[in-house]
Amino acid sequence: MLNSLLLPEVQWMRLYSAILVAMMLIGCDKPPTLEQGMSLYTQSQFGPAASALQPYADKGDYRAQLILGMAYLQKDIKDDAKSAHYLKLAADQGDVDAMYFLGRAYLDGKGVSQNTTVGESYLTKASEAGSIAALRELGNRHADLYRVSNSSVEALKAIKCYEKAFLLGEGSAALMISSTYGSGSISDKYLAAVWNAVFQLTKTSQKTSDAFRFLPADQKDKAMMDSYAMYSKFSSMKPAKSFLDEVR
Repeated sequence: MLNSLLLPEVQWMRLYSAILVAMMLIGCDKPPTLEQGMSLYTQSQFGPAASALQPYADKGDYRAQLILGMAYLQKDIKDDAKSAHYLKLAADQGDVDAMYFLGRAYLDGKGVSQNTTVGESYLTKASEAGSIAALRELGNRHADLYRVSNSSVEALKAIKCYEKAFLLGEGSAALMISSTYGSGSISDKYLAAVWNAVFQLTKTSQKTSDAFRFLPADQKDKAMMDSYAMYSKFSSMKPAKSFLDEVR
């Protein structure tokens, strides 16, 4: 009977943290601090977090604007229009996370009128700032168009995005490059195999021979050398500093 009343340790910790924050706020003349608002967000207390963060967001704090925009994406207090509003305020101040999520909002027509051009422009700005998420999203969009149209232009655009994401430390981008080279107008069995091996290296640092099983024997040694050369560039660039990473 007693065991059935016990909460998992993680739930107890969340409850305890929420009670502590509530005790700090109740009976206190001072408004919640920005840090307290952030703490509520990380505890998934999205309603209280929004109330605490809104004054700071309205005064122009990009961190509060970003987190408030994220909070309004959660199902507890979901409001796409408010989310887009605060994300735009943060994006206009150059926050890379906000640019990415605002771009997605325009692409999906959530909280704003759907506009592919505007959406992709925000994703492009975020990608140029070093957002892996934006590069991955843009790469996927070009790859989807390549599969439909078989346009080599779209394929090369996708690869360019994936390559930059790879240099920023996104190992799965190597697999996407391999997949893009795997079929269609730019089909290249050699490059598909090399990038497949590169992806394996990001996972284990030790290539398996399976990546080159479809290549002629006289190409395998060169392919192995090329895969290691490409892998050596992995994480050679720094991704954009993400405030959301700090919050998480």
